[in-house]
Amino acid sequence: ITAHKLTALANLVLLNRAVYQKNRKSSLDKTDKLAFIGMNLCFAATIASGSLMTLEKPMPSMVKTAHKITPWLSVFSSGILLYVLNR
Repeated sequence: ITAHKLTALANLVLLNRAVYQKNRKSSLDKTDKLAFIGMNLCFAATIASGSLMTLEKPMPSMVKTAHKITPWLSVFSSGILLYVLNR
């Protein structure tokens, strides 16, 4: 496993932990939940496209393009989640 995969997984765990901690203190509102779901979907798409890229079979260009875009979506959705949690 390469460093960028472990870093992404660590970020996903830490962000989910932050949401869990906030939910323990006070209930999440709809915006928090929407940002949380969106962030997890972006990370899932990044992990899925990365997994497809590691297969021995040649992948369609759509998978390569998705794997170039989804990490940026993960970064932006993480920033949005942190903003929403700390407002």
